[in-house]
Amino acid sequence: MKSAARGCTEAACGFRIAFWGKVSVYQRVKRLSDVPKNRDGWANLCVVSDIPAGGGCYVLHGGKALAVFLDEPGQARVVDDTCPHAGASLSGGRVEEGCVICPWHGWAFDLGHGRCPDNPAIGVATYPARVEGGRVWAKVD
Repeated sequence: MKSAARGCTEAACGFRIAFWGKVSVYQRVKRLSDVPKNRDGWANLCVVSDIPAGGGCYVLHGGKALAVFLDEPGQARVVDDTCPHAGASLSGGRVEEGCVICPWHGWAFDLGHGRCPDNPAIGVATYPARVEGGRVWAKVD
C-alpha cells in the first residue's frame, strides 16, 4: 500500500483508512479528548508539520471529526471531515486551487467558505483557524 499522507507524530494517534482514488491511504488519527486551549477559546489541533504538502490531517476534537489543511499561501484551514455526498473523509483528499478535493468522487469544497464551487447549495462547515507557534489553532466550539 502506498502511504500518501502523513499524520500526527504524537503517541495518542491511531490509524484510519481513507481512499484516494483506488489507492488506500493510511492516515494517522489524532484523538484529542483534553485539547489544551488558550485563553481566547482557540483549540490546539495539531503541529503544522503533521499536515502533508497538498493533503490534510484528520483530527477528532470533542467528538467532532475535522480536516486540517494548509492552503497554497500557507494559511491554516479547518473544515468538517465528512463529505456530504457519500461520507468520505475529506482529510484524505488533496488541496487544489484553494479547494479540498474529495478522495472518493472528486467533489471540490472551497477551504475558505466550505461551499462547492459547482453547486454553492452544497458545502461543509468551516472554522476560523490560525497558525501560531508552529501549531494550528481553531475555534471549533
